[in-house]
Amino acid sequence: MAVNAQQVAGGKKMKHAWLALIWGVVLVVLFVWGLMLQIQTSEGMLLNDRSTVTLSFSNIDVLAQIPNMLQGQYTLGFAMAVFLAYSIEAGYFLAIVFFEIARNAVGHSGALMERVFIGGILLCVAYNLISDYSLGTLGSGWLGHLAFSLLVTFVESFFGIVGVDLIMKGWKMA
Repeated sequence: MAVNAQQVAGGKKMKHAWLALIWGVVLVVLFVWGLMLQIQTSEGMLLNDRSTVTLSFSNIDVLAQIPNMLQGQYTLGFAMAVFLAYSIEAGYFLAIVFFEIARNAVGHSGALMERVFIGGILLCVAYNLISDYSLGTLGSGWLGHLAFSLLVTFVESFFGIVGVDLIMKGWKMA
């Protein structure tokens, strides 16, 4: 029985759909893992906790911190660190995903407020790099700190948005 070109193209499209869905999910999982690591390093810097964070040391409880904080389960100092760490991550996420929309929205308040907003976003990105470098490591020495900082920043910058896009495209192809 002969197979026509349309059947081959349809099968190839379906194969790519599953591949896009799988890789999209993998990238989103890596994004969430990186998010947990960055929140841990941000909190560590804010609390002056000098214990290192490695790729193998990610605390899943980080994802429950906001509800726990809102229920009053943390001391004031730790609750403030949680609030600031999540605010920094929100600013960082805003810079990566919705920068143009946010800049235009803030721009309605005037050029000064737009500059303040951009400066604040740049401070969030710089703080993440510094806290990741200071407390995160992939090995020993300054190269391990630098590698951790750059890797986690790259993962947080691109894997979430690319992963969601792959999932959406794979879903449409399926």
